[in-house]
Amino acid sequence: MNVTVNENKATTRIEYELPPFFPWGNWLSVRRQLKSTLDLSGCDGLELQIKVEKSAQATTLLRLTLSDLSNPVDIGKHGADETWWFDFEDDVLTQANSWQTIKAPFNKFTPSYGEGNRKNNYEKDLDKIIGTEINLISQSGEHPKGTILIKSFKPYKN
Repeated sequence: MNVTVNENKATTRIEYELPPFFPWGNWLSVRRQLKSTLDLSGCDGLELQIKVEKSAQATTLLRLTLSDLSNPVDIGKHGADETWWFDFEDDVLTQANSWQTIKAPFNKFTPSYGEGNRKNNYEKDLDKIIGTEINLISQSGEHPKGTILIKSFKPYKN
């Protein structure tokens, strides 16, 4: 994986290759960990402007992850966060060479699952967000390679 930021254009470029390392596939995450909690409770979701420069030949899932705390005093305490996922439609990373605005409504985020996932109060605490992630996930036996640009990643209100 190669992630670069072009300061002049404020664009993040993610070149990825996901060899089939695990029986179910592989993944990469670009995470932003905050030093204090962020209140997104007045917003309806997250919005990204993306451009697919090089589309993967295999199916690659684009996922957003939110991490929250049930108690802000737990900032920096390992394992205190809880994660929530939103998966975009399968074809969002196949539309190459044009900018698209995609939205992830908070009411469609679901609790994360699987080994190593943590829970704190089983509630989406949008007023105590501590981190966000952009995830690219491959499927079993696939080896996708691609490049995406991200121009903006921000909350939205309808």
